Amino acid sequence: MKLSFKIALGALISLVVITINAVVLSNSGMNDIKELSKSELDEMAINDAKKSGVSLVGLITSVGDKVYQDFTESGYGLEDYRKSMLLYLSELDLKTKAIKVFVINTKGEYVMHYLKERIGKSGYNSKDANGKLYMQEIIQTALNGGGFVTTHMKADATRPERDIVYYVQKDNFTDFIYVGVIYLIDAKADIKDAVVSIEEKKDSTILTFLIINSCLSLVILGLWLVGVRFMVSRPLNNLTAKSIELSSGDGDLTKKLEVRGNDEIAEASRAINTFL
Repeated sequence: MKLSFKIALGALISLVVITINAVVLSNSGMNDIKELSKSELDEMAINDAKKSGVSLVGLITSVGDKVYQDFTESGYGLEDYRKSMLLYLSELDLKTKAIKVFVINTKGEYVMHYLKERIGKSGYNSKDANGKLYMQEIIQTALNGGGFVTTHMKADATRPERDIVYYVQKDNFTDFIYVGVIYLIDAKADIKDAVVSIEEKKDSTILTFLIINSCLSLVILGLWLVGVRFMVSRPLNNLTAKSIELSSGDGDLTKKLEVRGNDEIAEASRAINTFL
């Protein structure tokens, strides 16, 4: 095998190893970024859902304050206010599965619920998967000024086992307790498209990097081959030919070898010329 091809083969192997190593490292880095992004997006989705629950319940109580004031000034009674608020909430469309709202009274009875079959029933003794009387905690939290209540619910016909966060606040004029339901599993599901997009972008980036790196490697290899051919192989071939010619006795001892460059080949040529 010619020296130029040996050098080119070594260069090719080196470039392949560098390319594979770069791709592996890039893919590992992209996966780390994806996992970090996924965890951060999960946290952001949960925090946003909680903030939305707080804003929703806060808006309902603010609307209640305004409606009560208007009704009082217009001569309407408390029962009219109750009916108006229930009508308003029953027609409220939040356009999302992650956040819902229902209303109970201080006895734990469902006054309004997005699941119609629960209206009029009592949930006072309802327990979550861990046996916590979460409805009683909701009532107590509301009476204490409002806040979050966390539960872990068993799987049912419509949903798997899941964590649910409630944000609760009591109406300022009635025994209504407004409950914002935050389904964490649905909040996380809302970011799946973003995670898929990140995965697609990662694959696209790795592919683009591989193509560009391969093209650059081929260009570098081509330039290397040209350089080896003109800077190493040709002088060596000329030197070999002259040596064969001299050793056969047919060479012209008065003719000097052409010297180019300052590498080892040139030094060898100078040595032969001096000897001659």
